[in-house]
Amino acid sequence: MERTKWMAFLIAASLLTVVVIGAILLRDEEVHQIIINGDDKLQDAADRHDWTGNGSPEDPFMISTNIHAENDRPCISISNTSLHIIIKDCDLMHRSTEGDKLSFGLLLDNVTNVSIIGNSVSGGRAGLMMKSSSNTSMVGNIFGGMGSSLITSVFDCRFENNVFNTTEGSGLEMRNCDRNAFYSNSFKGNVLGAGGTRGWVGLVLSRSSNNTFFADRMNGGGYMGIGMSVIDSNDNRFDEVHFDGRIGMYMNRASSNDLSLSVFGDNVATALEMIDSDTNRFVGNSMTGNYTSTGIKSTSCSANLFERNAIGVRSAAGYAVHASGSNGNALFRNNFYYLGTEVRTIALAFDDTGTNDWNGSEGGNHWGDWTSPDDNLDGIVDQPYLLDGPAGALDAMPLTALIIFSASDTP
Repeated sequence: MERTKWMAFLIAASLLTVVVIGAILLRDEEVHQIIINGDDKLQDAADRHDWTGNGSPEDPFMISTNIHAENDRPCISISNTSLHIIIKDCDLMHRSTEGDKLSFGLLLDNVTNVSIIGNSVSGGRAGLMMKSSSNTSMVGNIFGGMGSSLITSVFDCRFENNVFNTTEGSGLEMRNCDRNAFYSNSFKGNVLGAGGTRGWVGLVLSRSSNNTFFADRMNGGGYMGIGMSVIDSNDNRFDEVHFDGRIGMYMNRASSNDLSLSVFGDNVATALEMIDSDTNRFVGNSMTGNYTSTGIKSTSCSANLFERNAIGVRSAAGYAVHASGSNGNALFRNNFYYLGTEVRTIALAFDDTGTNDWNGSEGGNHWGDWTSPDDNLDGIVDQPYLLDGPAGALDAMPLTALIIFSASDTP
């Protein structure tokens, strides 16, 4: 009997020891943030934590850990390094609810040769802060937090299959970033609570050039949400991108950008809004959402090209294209049509300058409300299509048939 009691005591004591040690280890894991400044400190941290690798391209340092923090330091902060690092399969959660200045899940400052793979990262202020960095890749991560993730002065980096989401704010803000490549990412702005008339942007691109976006999804949050804002940014390329939001894409002082084969989804107000933006190229895009009241709204824009786009409008009082104070834009071989059910008494486009080109030498555009007569069967309606506006703008060679095109038609 005594032996049985003694064995029971030993088992209970052993279990208690395991629980205590486990709690200590878990607590250490939760509060032990990684703060590194410089390659020497990186090497010291690798030795201290027994990370695999030696920092070379062939054998990078490997960081894989879970960190839950509550103070004013990031879960992981790496600055001023050039050795090769992989941060993989980490759960980084900064639980601050006050939005402390440095309450990021991940902070990268002046780093190169870092790979961020398959992590879940959230912060009291934001999931990600990245600045003054290059030659870094992020693949398959989820970034969240109370506010917008931010990358600034970042060059020659690759972002693939990531999710940028927030509790309240834009999905991601990019400032002064050049020559970066984005593939199949999701950017979503959110409004905390009902949000009223507020709105956030999926992705903000500001003062940034020569970036490429392929098969990404931009989703604006809130009643006034915008899928993507492109501001003071030039020479960027967008292919097969999906834009959702009250406004799909907003461009202001943006020039020489290229947008092709992209889809503008349920844009309640406008698919594409442009202000003071010149020499951009839009080819092979679909702007035919379920609720769109205006397809393209152009204000004080010049020398832009719109070709082989499908642009529809569902409001009987809206325009597929509304061009105000805009000059020298070319709009050829597009399909314009009304998708609503109410009686419509206005043209499908508005042009108040009369200085834009609505047709070329071989034809103009297809207008869904103007497809006949064509007595000589040359595919061109015998009468020009008159646009609304005081300047008497017109398409002199409206096409009778829808223009059919494919990805191979778009260079």
